[in-house]
Amino acid sequence: MKIAQFNKKILPTFSKKINVSIISSLFLGILGIVIYSNSFSNSFHFDDFSFICSNDTIRKIMDFKSIWFYWPSRFFGIFSFAVNYQAGQFEVFGYHLSNLVLHILTAILVFIFTVLTFSTPVMRAKEISKWKRVLAFFAAAIFISHPVQTQAVNYIFQRVTILSTFFYLLSLCLYIQSMLLIKIKRRVVIFCYVLSLVVALMGMFTKEIVFTLPVMILFYDFCFLRTNDRWGWKYTIPFLAMLPVIPLTVFLQKPPFLIPFVSGEIHRFLTSSFLDIVLNFLTQCRVVMTYLRLLVLPFNQNLDYDYFLVRTLWNIPVIVSFCFLSVVFVIAIRIFSKFRLLTFSFFWFFVALAVESTFIPMMDVINEHRLYLPMVGASIFIVSSLYYLLGRRKIRLIVVVLLFLVFFFSSLSYYRNKIWKDEISLWSDVIRKSPKKVRPYNERGLAYFDKGEYDKALIDFTQAVKLNRNYADGFYNRGKVYQKKGEYGKAVFDYTEAIKIEPGYVGAYINRGLVYYSSKEYENAILNFNQAIEINPLGTEAYFNLAYLYGKLGKRMEAVVLCKKILRINSNDVRVYYRLGCLYRDIGWKNEALAMFKKAIELDEKYIQAYSDLANIYAREGDSENLISLYKKAIANKLSYFNAYYNVGNLYKDAGKYKEAILLYQKMIKINPNSVEGNLELGSLYCTVGRIKKAIKLFKRTLELDPDLNVAYNNLALAYYYDKKYDLAVKSCDKAIKLGHKVSPKLLDMLKPYSK
Repeated sequence: MKIAQFNKKILPTFSKKINVSIISSLFLGILGIVIYSNSFSNSFHFDDFSFICSNDTIRKIMDFKSIWFYWPSRFFGIFSFAVNYQAGQFEVFGYHLSNLVLHILTAILVFIFTVLTFSTPVMRAKEISKWKRVLAFFAAAIFISHPVQTQAVNYIFQRVTILSTFFYLLSLCLYIQSMLLIKIKRRVVIFCYVLSLVVALMGMFTKEIVFTLPVMILFYDFCFLRTNDRWGWKYTIPFLAMLPVIPLTVFLQKPPFLIPFVSGEIHRFLTSSFLDIVLNFLTQCRVVMTYLRLLVLPFNQNLDYDYFLVRTLWNIPVIVSFCFLSVVFVIAIRIFSKFRLLTFSFFWFFVALAVESTFIPMMDVINEHRLYLPMVGASIFIVSSLYYLLGRRKIRLIVVVLLFLVFFFSSLSYYRNKIWKDEISLWSDVIRKSPKKVRPYNERGLAYFDKGEYDKALIDFTQAVKLNRNYADGFYNRGKVYQKKGEYGKAVFDYTEAIKIEPGYVGAYINRGLVYYSSKEYENAILNFNQAIEINPLGTEAYFNLAYLYGKLGKRMEAVVLCKKILRINSNDVRVYYRLGCLYRDIGWKNEALAMFKKAIELDEKYIQAYSDLANIYAREGDSENLISLYKKAIANKLSYFNAYYNVGNLYKDAGKYKEAILLYQKMIKINPNSVEGNLELGSLYCTVGRIKKAIKLFKRTLELDPDLNVAYNNLALAYYYDKKYDLAVKSCDKAIKLGHKVSPKLLDMLKPYSK
């Protein structure tokens, strides 16, 4: 082809395609932002607390080893939380923004994937491909707006689901692109193909659902890329070779990093009988029917459905579900030759569900976020079904119907986001829909407990144990409420009940020990802490509490030994270094105490207590150089540490550096506007540098806070004198004398001419 012809024919078409893709992506981004605009302040929920808020590994972004061993099969997901932590610690906005950005990018990949599918050898000659960008846009719009996606987007930890789906689709799109260009651009083909393999591997270390990707690529190849009955399946072999990656990763994980949610499910699968596995599969048939209902009628959504495993093969709802799905499978296979896209999208839905909704017994039978990856197939099925049902000549009607669907789904999603506002609103919604389930009452009780609403928490925990008398967590959590309320007898009873139900309940032993400590029953407290240690020798909480108790009882060397045991288990436990510092200080080992406080600050640069105790040692020793250095470090770390600004300000003032002292005193008052000494010191310094009006204002503020502070009246008298308000100066001086302040003879001489 000549250059002129290329410029005239090919470039405009290519440019048009690019423009359409960019505009479609922008619209998808705007749609996603509008739908989830009310979700950015939604709180952490459920697993977020254990896997994000309590996960120390995310606090050091460059510690790849710790992140890897924490959960190898979720490495990239956990690493993304480490990035969020570095950007804003536990500010929820950043976490929600990241989830939404990934959701939008995944929707854009749905658009690209659908366009590529319509461009394959099998599909591009079909009539439906003329509208590929319109249909692809609406498939992506349904994907991004459907209410079932709200759980994956709002539930921050389920970013692993979004991110793994992103890798899943990106790998597939790169593979398809490489196959479509295989006879045209060899370098591009190699680049796309190799990158597809790399991205697939990344997905396998994000979430286990990517296990089905090699099978999906093989099936896609069979459906759309083979021509003239020749199937180039050899290109899928490297992907199929990846199938053992996830099983090996899961099985080779070792304690203490073996996550219970994964190991428990694998253990249940390996120890289940054949009948148990069959019953789990039949249960999932009924669950899949609920999933299908949610796709069509997304009402009555629930975080925690009241579903139970089927106990017998003769269960009418299950049999009906199994038969219905079997018939649908047969129909999908029968229509393959004529409606290949429908068959593929149908099987995508079920293949994508295979890991979490077939034979492997899961802790939770049903979860809406499991529909995130299957929703890709469902979205394509919806738009293509509408096209085939309404016909190619009614494309405008199809667009109107799809616009209505997107608007309808978007409205439901926007409303559903409000349910995720906080733990109380979320679990209250679950209780309305699953009133006989124990966990929602327990979780809402914990939310009330964290807010200090102990009476409401007590009602929920009591309801939980009423529904299930063998619910150890319910008794344990109710015991925590009684402990907070100071009702120690009831707390001991509930902790004892939890231990009867679950003899290895370490937390119940520890808390019962704490109750005995509060009741000054020290022998019982020591006994409970030792029982907790015996059950779990690698747990540090019991050691720590026992060490604290020994310290209070004066057994400091025994406490030191226990603290050192904790450090052998976890050498990065900041609390233990601080506790050792306190113990060494009380023993009189100054150098050892200094070393421990410094180590605590090294591990946590915002540990205010360690700064305070270290500063006290420096102050007693008169070590002003180290004291200033320490306070500067506290200030550099933006700690709202009042004493840091106050003491450094004093040191600068004594050195005659008034400008620096004033800045620090101002920051000090910003932290605590009601500080008497802060207002008094800043006022005195203003008086020294001649800023009399400001000094008077601060002395008045000091007297508002403490009307009987005689030194403030003395300083106010001096300020009024310099401001030439002699009557007010005399009155303030008289008040200072009346309150017992020894006014300097110099001030008395200055005011003598104006005294009556």
